[in-house]
Amino acid sequence: MPHTLHHPDPRTVEVRYTGVVGYAERTLAVEHTAREAHARQADRLLIDFTSCATIEEDKAHRADYIARTITLFTMKNARVALVGVPAEFAWPAELACEIRHIPARTFDTREDALEWLALDRVELDAPDVV
Repeated sequence: MPHTLHHPDPRTVEVRYTGVVGYAERTLAVEHTAREAHARQADRLLIDFTSCATIEEDKAHRADYIARTITLFTMKNARVALVGVPAEFAWPAELACEIRHIPARTFDTREDALEWLALDRVELDAPDVV
C-alpha cells in the first residue's frame, strides 16, 4: 500500500505516501483517512508527498478523488496541510477543501505544515501585520 497513516498528535492524522501515487491511490487514502479522523475525532490532516512520485492515470480518477474528498471530509473546524506536492496535484485537494470551507495550504516542509496545523483558529484568522 503506497500510503500509511500516522498520528503526530491527538488532533492530527498524517498520510505518508511512498512509491508511485495516482488518484486511485489518493481516493483509497481519503477513505482510510476520513474513517481514522472520525474515529479519533481528529480535525487536522497532514498529507505528505515528499517520498512519492505523483501520476495522473486519467481525468475520471481525478474526478472521483475530488468527489470522495468532498463527500467524506465533513469534520468541523478541520484544516489540511499538503507537503511536497506539485501544484498540478495539489489543486484537486484544495478545491475539495474550498468547497467544504476547510482551510488548506501547501508547504515545502513537514515542520512548517505541523506548525501551521498547530495554530489556533484565532491565529489563523488574524490579518498579517507588516
